[in-house]
Amino acid sequence: MVFQRLMNDLGRLEESDIPIQKVQQVFQIQDANLRTQIRQEFDKMKPSSSRQEQYCEYSYYFDDGKEKLIIKQYTSGKLQVQGMAGDLYKRVLDVIVPLYNLKYPQANLTAASYLQRESTTLAGQSIAKKEVTDIPAPYIGTDESGKGDYFGPLIIAGVWADKKLLHEFELLGVKDSKLLSDKHCHELAIQIRTLCKGNFQEVEIPPERYNELYEQFKAENKNLNHLLAWGHARAIESLLERLSCGYAVADQFGDEHYITSRLMQRGKSLKLIQLPKGERYIAVAAASILARDCFVRRLEQIGHELGFVLPKGASDAVISTAKNVVNRSGIAGCGKLRRFTSRLHPWYSTKGFNGLGFMSEKLVQDKIGEALKAFNECRWQDAVPILNEVFSADPSNIDIGGKLGFALSQARRLGDAIEIFKQLSILQPGKSIWPYMVGYQFYAKSEWNNPSNGLIRL
Repeated sequence: MVFQRLMNDLGRLEESDIPIQKVQQVFQIQDANLRTQIRQEFDKMKPSSSRQEQYCEYSYYFDDGKEKLIIKQYTSGKLQVQGMAGDLYKRVLDVIVPLYNLKYPQANLTAASYLQRESTTLAGQSIAKKEVTDIPAPYIGTDESGKGDYFGPLIIAGVWADKKLLHEFELLGVKDSKLLSDKHCHELAIQIRTLCKGNFQEVEIPPERYNELYEQFKAENKNLNHLLAWGHARAIESLLERLSCGYAVADQFGDEHYITSRLMQRGKSLKLIQLPKGERYIAVAAASILARDCFVRRLEQIGHELGFVLPKGASDAVISTAKNVVNRSGIAGCGKLRRFTSRLHPWYSTKGFNGLGFMSEKLVQDKIGEALKAFNECRWQDAVPILNEVFSADPSNIDIGGKLGFALSQARRLGDAIEIFKQLSILQPGKSIWPYMVGYQFYAKSEWNNPSNGLIRL
């Protein structure tokens, strides 16, 4: 009996020390060559299945018994790993981490830092542990809030912390703000500001200023990551004006060169460490709490000024609220928002509002009703301009787009119909009807060499 128990205990020691855990990790892989290298290695792991998804270069599903992971590489650079896994997760990390470190040597990522492990004793007890690279104190932690939100400002916070402050943060229960309610986050933010005694910095980029900077960076062929880097650099530089330290830690959102290139003289001597899940470091977690608290308070203030309760994020509820703000407040209300981009809100044109932009919801529905009436009565010439107006204002409306393409086809405007069906093929890449309709228009034009070519291109 004792012998058998001992053998069982020894057997457990030979098992993997990586328990199956919930995985929800994002990496920013901005370099196209690096993305290709990582994908090739994933291909060698033989995914259980793959699928095409909008805005994704690939979407892989790995199924290894009890362990399952979904890996998506977005065209924006975001590499998302989700699921429940242990050893499988380690194999995935063993692909990503070495290649990432090879491309960005200063990142110094380790697979172990993402893994929850178990130390198993002969008594069968398991102790979960998470490895975190030690960073000498004092150091600055930075994080942002409002990056993925439509309404409100972008907030970047920085916290300078020595060993004493780090210990006090631990006693407070400081952790990643995403794990906290708004109320708890606010309570902790008050205590953090009190403890820091000025050793923190909150950089607020109001909606109006955000839009100006966004357009400025866009004109320079730069993206949101450059704007974020500008904010992080300002927080770090402001703290270095009155404090000194050798390190700064930031949650990863792109190449660390984005931030280092924006640092001024004081920041040039600083060693910047940018890595995923930066909130594991308590000063970064404290910064995330300050940033979120500041963002939530400002969002409430802007909503009060506009007379609306402004939801967080970029959901359908947000879009609906944005339309209501526009209908009531027009351009004046728009400045209180964050940004209008055709990607998030296709009913808005970057050159100014489309015709429907200022229409009431009732007027929009009247337009749609008028268009459908003409369509159902086969009055194609009448239906086309109204359908085109509605679809131009809301290119995400697949139903209206399909009817517009069909009406154009019936009106013998085959070239215009081809362009609409191509657009729908991009919006719904998995739908075979749209490339079929493209081919049919070429057939109707008697351009016999083009139908198959049209289908292949899509």
